This record gives sequence, C-alpha cells and structure tokens, in this order.
Amino acid sequence: MNSVEDLRDYVIADTIQQIESMSREELVRTLVMITTSPLEQMDANELLKFRKQYYKLWKTQ
Repeated sequence: MNSVEDLRDYVIADTIQQIESMSREELVRTLVMITTSPLEQMDANELLKFRKQYYKLWKTQ
C-alpha cells in the first residue's frame, strides 16, 4: 500500500466483505451497538436535547 487512499480502499473493501458474510442476527446486533453507543456517552443535557430532536422526528413520521 502506497498511500492513505490505498489503505482506506483496502479497509473499506475488507469491511464490506465482513458485512456481507454476517448473519441477520449479527447485523442487527452490530447495528444496535453502533446506534446506541453514542447515546451511552451522552450526559443528561445532551440526552434531553437528543430526545427532543428524536421526538420531533418520530412525530412527523
């Protein structure tokens, strides 16, 4: 690998292969982890702000 772009392309291709080989259960578990991790790091004020935004989005759907 000669450049950052080559490394990035390699990592992306490898990640795509890993995702394609996952079962539905593994995909759901991974998606839940990716989605909830930022929420677990929020303090109370950030969480309340997020909740207000989320509620507005949910209400419009």
